[in-house]
Amino acid sequence: MHSTFSSTSSRDPLLPFINTAATPSSSSSSSSSPSRSSDEAHSPIHDHAGSYSKEGKGWRDSSPTTSGAPTRAGWKSFSGSSRKSLYSSTTPLRPFGNPSRRSVVLFLVLVAAASGLFFASRTPGLGASSSSSSSGSSSSFARRPPPTKSPSSSSKWRSPFSFSLAPLLGTNAANQLASCTPHAPADLAERFDRASRPLEVTATTGERLDDWEFEAPGWGVEPADWVRRNVQSCPSHRIKPNQNSQQLDNSHLIWTALNTTGIMQLRQEMITFLRRMEKEGKMGPKAWGEGKGLVFTAGNADTFSRVLVTLKVLRNRLYTTLPAEIFSYPGEEPSDEVRKELERYGAVLRTVEEAQRDTKRTKNYQIKATAIVRSSFREVMFLDSDNVPAASLMPRDAPPPQEILDRAIRENRTETPWDSAVRSEEDGVVREEIRGKPSGIWEGKAYQRLGAMMWPDYWRTQPDNPIWAIIGVPCRDEWEMEAGQILIDKARHLDALLLAEWMMDRERFSYWFNFSDGDKDMFRFAFLALRKRWAVPGRYVSVGALPRDTMSGFCGLTMLQNDHLGRPMFVHYNLLKQVTSGVGRGFAWGRHRQVRTPPSTLTLQGPIGSAGNSRELEEKLDPLRDDDVDCDMLANAGNDGYSIERVGRDERGWRTRRRAVWEKGIRAGFHGGWISALCIDYHWDDPRSEEEKSDSRRSVALGLPNPEHKSLDELADGVDISYTSAPDGFEVKFDANEVLEVVQWADDPRLRDFEAAFFDEGGVVNGQGF
Repeated sequence: MHSTFSSTSSRDPLLPFINTAATPSSSSSSSSSPSRSSDEAHSPIHDHAGSYSKEGKGWRDSSPTTSGAPTRAGWKSFSGSSRKSLYSSTTPLRPFGNPSRRSVVLFLVLVAAASGLFFASRTPGLGASSSSSSSGSSSSFARRPPPTKSPSSSSKWRSPFSFSLAPLLGTNAANQLASCTPHAPADLAERFDRASRPLEVTATTGERLDDWEFEAPGWGVEPADWVRRNVQSCPSHRIKPNQNSQQLDNSHLIWTALNTTGIMQLRQEMITFLRRMEKEGKMGPKAWGEGKGLVFTAGNADTFSRVLVTLKVLRNRLYTTLPAEIFSYPGEEPSDEVRKELERYGAVLRTVEEAQRDTKRTKNYQIKATAIVRSSFREVMFLDSDNVPAASLMPRDAPPPQEILDRAIRENRTETPWDSAVRSEEDGVVREEIRGKPSGIWEGKAYQRLGAMMWPDYWRTQPDNPIWAIIGVPCRDEWEMEAGQILIDKARHLDALLLAEWMMDRERFSYWFNFSDGDKDMFRFAFLALRKRWAVPGRYVSVGALPRDTMSGFCGLTMLQNDHLGRPMFVHYNLLKQVTSGVGRGFAWGRHRQVRTPPSTLTLQGPIGSAGNSRELEEKLDPLRDDDVDCDMLANAGNDGYSIERVGRDERGWRTRRRAVWEKGIRAGFHGGWISALCIDYHWDDPRSEEEKSDSRRSVALGLPNPEHKSLDELADGVDISYTSAPDGFEVKFDANEVLEVVQWADDPRLRDFEAAFFDEGGVVNGQGF
């Protein structure tokens, strides 16, 4: 199922997992291609240049078109009648004869280049500034000014020194050497833009792979070209406050060691793998599964016990009867007592027989994608073992249990059995959902449209992470993915799941870990590589906290993820379980910090724009709605809220645009950890750069009266730009007090009784397993 790997002893140790069938150093060449000697196997000329024509027409450049990569039309003439990898082992290029002659020629080239630089700078008439050079005289060593356009522009890059190698090497050899250097395609900017956008949801796996292989920027595009493009959509002032510093420290040297050849080898190996899976029928209907179900992974330490608590909460408190499957490593099955209890709550235990735990790592995530792929369900709700839902996961059309119907009859509200009437002294009678009401997450508009829903983390991916070049997509400033919960339809995304599983394979995972902190973003990168998109929740992740401050302040120990409407849905207590003491019933949860519900108005005047908090806004003025939001509606947003996908000028659009602007200013960070628990929290800063804020002040100052004839900068110094409007009248308030709020769990019907239910069902907040 997986590719065969070559030994790492004869290649770059930073690129240990390149398919030998897809690299120049492969020893398994086709019978029609002569084998290559060891000194040729690593020839940079061969690696960059392309392949030798089987038709006997000599050397063919790997960039026969201006794109720097073979097109669909040119592929046959490039590598014969069949589609072969760019790295197929072929007859080696010998532009200069034997190795001794090559050494002499390369030495002469270096001497000629050095001599040219020396004489160009010393000899009158050869410098670019010389008067004689502008009169029509020329020299093969004439110095030229640096290029005025970046490599991503429409003009090809040209060296600042131009001289002919023909007199030294002969015309044919000089032309061959020139053809070995791929050029950036003339339409690189357009290619970057196209790669930023998704393909149609109806596109097949083959069409997606074709787009990745033939259309995405690749050969001829250097890592520096990618970084120059990436910082446009992921500028430092937006990424750095939320960067994963630990990953940056651990992996940055590996990032810088990847050149274009290494990047393209990794890309091609991924494409080749998926083409093989498709050819072997691994993506057909037989592999999809049937129905809806829950999937967990467990095994080490007390993870089975945590899954059991989650199942008890779902069955006993939230009326969720969906079937469940639990996957584990070999030899990590639970005790007979725990097994029997899991089976009593409707769980089926399954083992990934060929999986092996990495003993060097505390956390082993590698079987998460495998669990989803091999589950018997078509639509999967995956949950980490330390993730407990706060609302029912039943489909909305599931009949209410008899207990709920009996209560509705007693209270004379049979038309709305899941909503009870709650009387408030301040607000009168308010409708409130009963705990256990189906959340409607399966029926969310964006999930129904796209077939997948993913949830955000606290961090953003660096623009110089080579993963962007590998998947062929420019940097997106969106949040990284938090994979404690994944909702996915395998019939629509089995290709992306197989690609994520391939990256998580034990032999590769230690390498791919450098691009994704754990397993989480491998799902996101697989989707992006195939030009797919996913639904996002109706509100950014909230910080579930202890009921009272610790010595270091507001202590978040839980990621509180929201549903498609923005209501609390998943209590992922990933940090709480690492607190060894002092936390228990009455002290584990009690409040959370969240991003406020954005108002649904063009302007912020009036009652909706001036509501005191989200609860007041949602219950009285502006109820939560399903806005059908996907990831492109929030990624790379400008200060006017417009993102990769522009939303309409309506209530949905105004809410989404404000949300996109607000999320740009969220800054997460850890605190404590010495004499108190290690806590996480976030605050909000104005997301605009200093230059953007200065421009805003000056723009406002231009319209101010100036009786004292002050300079523009003096007028701009006192301008308040916290309340701004876009040219279309859309208003945003850049004020932390308008963006974040703290919500008490006692005020939320889904969270009010969560802690009691958790501990009543045997929950334990501290433990050793992950």
